[in-house]
Amino acid sequence: MSLADTQPFVADDGSFAFAHNGRLAGAPTFRLRYPGKLDGQADSEVGFRLCETFLGVGMKPAAALQEVHRQMGGQANLGFLAAEGAALLYAGNPENDGWRFELEGAEVASTALHSADEAIFSLCFPNASHRVRLAAGEVGSLGLRPAPRPSASGVTVNG
Repeated sequence: MSLADTQPFVADDGSFAFAHNGRLAGAPTFRLRYPGKLDGQADSEVGFRLCETFLGVGMKPAAALQEVHRQMGGQANLGFLAAEGAALLYAGNPENDGWRFELEGAEVASTALHSADEAIFSLCFPNASHRVRLAAGEVGSLGLRPAPRPSASGVTVNG
């Protein structure tokens, strides 16, 4: 592990930051597309460069996150923070759900604790409200509260 492998990865012009948790399976293959542009060994940095490529050709950030995961594969949740403050969370790991919620007046996005239940809230954020579990493949945007719908299990699901 080195500083070069530390997240988030920030665009050279400061326009956005990118992070992920999980595994981007295609990282070794995609790494070959970026000679001289990768400083470390993390699959996150490869995903960051691919996201940067998509943004560079005019793709919107939410679509870029989805496309990074579609092309690289694996099980990964992706985070994006624009310089002007827009934050996105892409839910791409079915074993580690993405969540949006409010906590003490702040809107928060987080992944679960690799647990199918809601332990993230009982253990870390017991006072969270407006809890919304992101559907697989969904991009949650902070600042835009969707109308939640209850699932068959009673857990609120977005989408």
